[in-house]
Formats: sequence, C-alpha cells, structure tokens
Amino acid sequence: MPAVSARGMAHSFRDIVGSDFNTVSRTSIGKVRDVWVEMYKPMVLKVAADRAAVAIGAAKAARAIFVPLYLVLVQDEAEIRLRSREGLEDIAIPRRSRASKVQQNIVEMAFPAGSMNIPTELEALGDKTAGTLATCFERLLREITASVLPPPQPQADDQSQAADQPEKWLFNILVGDGIATNEAAAKLLWSCIKERGLGPGIRYFLLVIKCATHQVGLTAKSAVIGRAAEVAGGTLHEHIAGVCVRLYKYLICDYYDEFASAAHDYVSRFLEVLPHSEADPAATGAMARMQKMYTTHVIPDALVALWNNGLGRLCHVVRDGQNPLEERPRLVVAFVQFIVRFLLIVESSPTLSRFFTFRSCGARMLTMYLLGIPEHVLQVRGVKPRKENQKRLIQKKIKKKKT
Repeated sequence: MPAVSARGMAHSFRDIVGSDFNTVSRTSIGKVRDVWVEMYKPMVLKVAADRAAVAIGAAKAARAIFVPLYLVLVQDEAEIRLRSREGLEDIAIPRRSRASKVQQNIVEMAFPAGSMNIPTELEALGDKTAGTLATCFERLLREITASVLPPPQPQADDQSQAADQPEKWLFNILVGDGIATNEAAAKLLWSCIKERGLGPGIRYFLLVIKCATHQVGLTAKSAVIGRAAEVAGGTLHEHIAGVCVRLYKYLICDYYDEFASAAHDYVSRFLEVLPHSEADPAATGAMARMQKMYTTHVIPDALVALWNNGLGRLCHVVRDGQNPLEERPRLVVAFVQFIVRFLLIVESSPTLSRFFTFRSCGARMLTMYLLGIPEHVLQVRGVKPRKENQKRLIQKKIKKKKT
C-alpha cells in the first residue's frame, strides 16, 4: 500500500493534470485504499491456506501423526482514540471518546517450511476487561482458523480418507504485558475453545508469555524510583522521573533553538584547545575507566574523542604537529554538534515501563551532569518562557541544585 497521505496524493494528481481543482479527491483516495485493504486481507489468508495445505500434504506423505502450526499473537493497547458518533444527537461530527480502548494485534503464522504475517485491523473496545479481551482473541482466532484451516470436504466414495489425514496441532502463542487482565483473558479463551473446538482434526494448545521488554522495564523502574532505589538512599529517585519529563518532553521541544544557541555561545567562549605537549595522561586513563563503568550510553566514543583531556573542563588536546589556533574553529563546530545532536533530544513520552525510552533520557542527563552542561546550555535568554514552562524551568533549577 502507498505510504503517502491522501492529501499528498490529491495534490500530486492535481499537479500532473495542471488543474486548480482536485481531479481525485481525498475521499475517493480513501475509498480506494479501503477497497484495497479488503482485497489484501483475503489474498494473504489464501496464501496462508495454501502453505498450510502443503504442510498437511507433506505430513500425510511422510505418514506423520500430526502437523505443527504456530499462531503467534502479540497484543497491546494502542495509544490512539478512534472517532465515533455515539452519544451525539443530531450532530454528524465525529469525536474521540476518552473511554474507548483500541486494541492492536500483530499476528504471525508459522509453518514447518516458513512463516508469514497475517494482517489485522485495529479494534475498538468498550473496555479492556478480561471478558472483552477474550472475546477479541476468540473472534480473531476463529476467523484466521476458518480461513487458513478449512474443514475437509466429506468424500462419499472414500470414508477412510478423513482418518488418513494427520491432526493439525495449532499452537497459539499469546504475548502481552504483565497485567493480570491478559492472563485472565487467556483462561477464558481456553475455556471457550474447550467448550467449542476450532474444527474437526484441529487440536488446540495455548501458551501465554509475558513480554520480556515490559518485564525488564518494570525491573528498571524498581531500580530507578522503586524499592531498590529507596534502599540505596538519597532523594534523587524522587525527582528524576519528573525532571526527565519536564526536560525532554517539554523544555527541549519548546526551546530547542534557544538551547542550541546557548551551547554555541558556551563552547565559543570557554573551549580550550591545548597543544599535544600539555596532554594529561592521568585524565585520559580516568576517562577510559569512567566509560567502562558508565558504558557508551553515557560516555560515547565521540565524547571521548572530543573531551580527550578529561571531563573536568571544556578542553581538547590536538595531535602532535597541529596548531591549536587553526584547529579551534573546527573543534567549536564539533563540540556544538555533539551537544546539540546527542544531548538535546526530544522524547515525547519517557516511560519507565519502556526502559528503552527512559534510559536514553537518564543517560543523557548523567552526561550533562558530568560535562557541566545544564548551567551553561539550558538557558532561555532571547525569549520569555511561556507561562506553563516558567514553573518547569524553576523546578529544573531547584532539582539541579539539590542533586
């Protein structure tokens, strides 16, 4: 399917024709896409059915008792709201309901000779209780099974043909986060399939797996702001989550240009470029040990190459034979680019349970602290901070002083 937006395609058609009016409207393009999706899903299911038939035929030729088939379902709640007109009387304007839950399912079906993805659509749920979630799983499972593993047609002239067919063992691997609702929904799903099977010759197995990424994220949460952090002592764990959100979700997003300009002024004024003869071997060794302790997430190789004379000050030692005055303009650009591109990132939702988003924020804040960046770069001088950001800036300064 084309990834371009309907508006972009409408403009393209208009430019090709050379008209001031849309020759193909966005509504028409949306309808064409809807039709293509409705055609695409049966096409993929037909391919899956053909692969299943080949696997069954190979098992029958080998006189196997069963043929294994795997249906992997990775599911979670999507962070979107679907528009609906429910509850609006005499108003044809769609709205996004705050009570709606949107379920997304990623389905992969594996055969003895390979695997393939099965397309699914987002599904709006009234709530996310165990019963509702189990109904969603059962409907999806029966829909795929009926299309990929249709029941064999009875043969009047050969009654023993059905007995010669190998059993189809369907292993349903259900992957989700660690909430109790998923496990309860899986138990209801198992009871439903046990009460009414998927079809003749199909034996159903259910395996429930907790997402490892989510579980490790919860472990990281305990280490950052949970009981493990309380045992370590101090008050840093009480503030770090809020500072991450204020800094990376709001302040850098709103004042990126101001921070980048402050970084350029800071480096231009305070960068020291020393000749090779003034290098400090002890500082270089300390840098290597710190990188080993904090890993490259906090002290990347690019930082080691720039701050090659230790982290105590903004300093760089040139190679033997290079002129510090001639190299300084190039180094100013390199230092500013590192600060802006590596440290001034925007993270829309740093979430502790998704440690890969939160860790990058925490690692960069530690890098800023080691380099002494906050007091020089995180400054808003050219514009007046907006009212909602004034408190964030004040609180950020307070937390910085406390830590």
